[in-house]
Amino acid sequence: MKGKSKNEFFSAFVALRIILLAVSVSALLLARPLLVDMDRSGMFFWLLLALVAEVFTSNVLNGNYGSGKTGVHQTCGLLSMAGRIIFQVAIVVPGFGAAGLARGLVFGMIAGGIAGLRFLDLRFARFGMHHLKSLFSFSFRIFLSAGGSLVFSYADAVLIGYFMENADVGVYRVAFQFTTAATFTTVAMRTVLFPNMSKLSARREYNKVELNC
Repeated sequence: MKGKSKNEFFSAFVALRIILLAVSVSALLLARPLLVDMDRSGMFFWLLLALVAEVFTSNVLNGNYGSGKTGVHQTCGLLSMAGRIIFQVAIVVPGFGAAGLARGLVFGMIAGGIAGLRFLDLRFARFGMHHLKSLFSFSFRIFLSAGGSLVFSYADAVLIGYFMENADVGVYRVAFQFTTAATFTTVAMRTVLFPNMSKLSARREYNKVELNC
């Protein structure tokens, strides 16, 4: 949350997510006549509900994470994932099929969001264009870095699948997942330190950044 003006940046972030949600829902409603099978199976309604639930949950969890409450963020994320699995198993077993999977997904996300809501200290406040510009500038850099990391993360599997058999890709990815266990500590440290380092950087307390690193 930039270390300052937390409520303003949080409000701008929520406003942008709501606008994006409105655009996504409008696009799906316009495309509904083409999604005959999904509409007939009842999945279309749950798809819209999943979009709404995801926006609610991500706003709450990211608000806690941006406030430096990494433990709350991770715990609520785990609760959302565990609740998702429990709800899906409980609903699919009686015979609801794909609709049961969708319902479990929605219920799990809502459970994680509700759990994190009681720890959220941020409040809505009036924001200006400079808050939006700052978020756009930050998100553009994140988009480029995330896009690059995705390319480098999956380029090897794509090349193996192109030159070899699909089974070889499966064997390679399974072995690769075991090797990523070695990075568990560094991933955990990066997750915990990121909001604190961002806050210190915004305050220009670079000497504390060096000490914490």
